[in-house]
Amino acid sequence: MVEALRGRLPDSNFPSEGKKIKRKDFYPYLGCDGWGSVMPESYVLINVDPGSEEAVLKEVRKHPNVKDCHRIYGLYDMIAKVEADSMDGLKEIITWKIRRLPGVRSTLTTIVIE
Repeated sequence: MVEALRGRLPDSNFPSEGKKIKRKDFYPYLGCDGWGSVMPESYVLINVDPGSEEAVLKEVRKHPNVKDCHRIYGLYDMIAKVEADSMDGLKEIITWKIRRLPGVRSTLTTIVIE
Protein backbone atom coordinates (compact mmCIF):
# COMPACT_ATOMS: atom_id res chain seq x y z
CA MET A 1 0.00 0.00 0.00
CA VAL A 2 2.85 2.39 0.81
CA GLU A 3 4.36 2.06 -2.64
CA ALA A 4 1.00 2.63 -4.33
CA LEU A 5 0.57 5.96 -2.54
CA ARG A 6 4.17 7.17 -2.69
CA GLY A 7 4.33 10.17 -5.00
CA ARG A 8 0.65 11.04 -4.46
CA LEU A 9 1.12 12.30 -0.90
CA PRO A 10 3.77 14.45 0.78
CA ASP A 11 6.79 12.50 2.10
CA SER A 12 5.81 13.44 5.67
CA ASN A 13 2.95 10.89 5.41
CA PHE A 14 5.30 7.95 5.03
CA PRO A 15 6.93 6.17 7.98
CA SER A 16 10.61 5.69 8.51
CA GLU A 17 11.86 2.20 7.79
CA GLY A 18 10.60 -0.30 10.35
CA LYS A 19 8.00 2.06 11.90
CA LYS A 20 4.44 0.69 11.94
CA ILE A 21 1.56 3.03 11.21
CA LYS A 22 -2.18 2.57 10.90
CA ARG A 23 -3.89 2.36 7.53
CA LYS A 24 -5.88 5.53 8.22
CA ASP A 25 -2.64 7.54 8.41
CA PHE A 26 -2.30 7.25 4.63
CA TYR A 27 -5.62 8.87 3.77
CA PRO A 28 -5.77 12.43 5.11
CA TYR A 29 -5.60 13.83 1.58
CA LEU A 30 -7.97 11.40 -0.11
CA GLY A 31 -11.23 12.33 1.60
CA CYS A 32 -11.92 9.24 3.69
CA ASP A 33 -11.21 7.88 7.14
CA GLY A 34 -8.88 5.13 5.97
CA TRP A 35 -11.17 2.31 7.06
CA GLY A 36 -14.01 2.83 4.61
CA SER A 37 -13.83 3.03 0.88
CA VAL A 38 -11.86 5.77 -0.84
CA MET A 39 -14.28 7.89 -2.87
CA PRO A 40 -12.26 10.64 -4.49
CA GLU A 41 -14.04 13.74 -5.66
CA SER A 42 -12.86 16.71 -7.63
CA TYR A 43 -13.97 20.02 -9.00
CA VAL A 44 -13.18 20.45 -12.68
CA LEU A 45 -12.99 23.95 -14.15
CA ILE A 46 -13.82 23.84 -17.87
CA ASN A 47 -13.10 26.28 -20.71
CA VAL A 48 -15.25 25.86 -23.81
CA ASP A 49 -15.40 27.31 -27.31
CA PRO A 50 -17.54 30.45 -27.54
CA GLY A 51 -21.14 29.56 -28.29
CA SER A 52 -20.87 25.93 -27.14
CA GLU A 53 -21.56 26.56 -23.44
CA GLU A 54 -25.09 25.13 -23.35
CA ALA A 55 -24.24 22.05 -25.42
CA VAL A 56 -21.20 21.22 -23.28
CA LEU A 57 -23.12 21.85 -20.06
CA LYS A 58 -25.87 19.47 -21.19
CA GLU A 59 -23.37 16.73 -22.11
CA VAL A 60 -21.33 17.05 -18.90
CA ARG A 61 -24.50 16.83 -16.77
CA LYS A 62 -25.47 13.56 -18.50
CA HIS A 63 -22.54 11.66 -17.01
CA PRO A 64 -23.54 9.70 -13.87
CA ASN A 65 -20.30 10.58 -12.02
CA VAL A 66 -20.90 14.31 -12.45
CA LYS A 67 -22.79 15.30 -9.31
CA ASP A 68 -23.21 18.98 -10.19
CA CYS A 69 -22.26 21.31 -13.04
CA HIS A 70 -22.78 25.06 -13.44
CA ARG A 71 -21.81 27.86 -15.79
CA ILE A 72 -19.66 30.48 -14.08
CA TYR A 73 -18.08 33.88 -14.77
CA GLY A 74 -14.33 34.36 -14.62
CA LEU A 75 -11.35 32.65 -16.19
CA TYR A 76 -13.34 29.44 -16.73
CA ASP A 77 -16.76 28.90 -18.25
CA MET A 78 -18.10 26.14 -16.01
CA ILE A 79 -17.37 24.05 -12.95
CA ALA A 80 -18.29 20.39 -12.42
CA LYS A 81 -18.19 18.29 -9.27
CA VAL A 82 -17.06 14.78 -10.20
CA GLU A 83 -16.92 11.65 -8.00
CA ALA A 84 -15.52 8.21 -8.77
CA ASP A 85 -14.74 4.90 -7.06
CA SER A 86 -10.97 5.42 -7.38
CA MET A 87 -8.36 7.93 -8.45
CA ASP A 88 -7.91 5.95 -11.68
CA GLY A 89 -11.66 6.12 -12.27
CA LEU A 90 -11.59 9.87 -11.70
CA LYS A 91 -8.74 10.22 -14.19
CA GLU A 92 -10.62 8.16 -16.78
CA ILE A 93 -13.82 10.21 -16.44
CA ILE A 94 -12.05 13.55 -16.70
CA THR A 95 -9.62 12.54 -19.45
CA TRP A 96 -11.92 10.49 -21.67
CA LYS A 97 -15.45 11.68 -20.89
CA ILE A 98 -15.15 15.40 -20.15
CA ARG A 99 -12.00 16.62 -21.91
CA ARG A 100 -12.92 14.83 -25.14
CA LEU A 101 -16.35 16.47 -25.47
CA PRO A 102 -16.75 18.62 -28.59
CA GLY A 103 -16.35 22.27 -27.59
CA VAL A 104 -14.13 21.69 -24.55
CA ARG A 105 -10.93 23.73 -24.91
CA SER A 106 -9.21 23.00 -21.59
CA THR A 107 -9.78 21.85 -18.03
CA LEU A 108 -8.24 22.40 -14.62
CA THR A 109 -8.85 19.63 -12.09
CA THR A 110 -8.71 20.12 -8.33
CA ILE A 111 -8.90 17.16 -5.93
CA VAL A 112 -10.92 17.52 -2.73
CA ILE A 113 -8.87 16.76 0.41
CA GLU A 114 -11.47 17.29 3.16
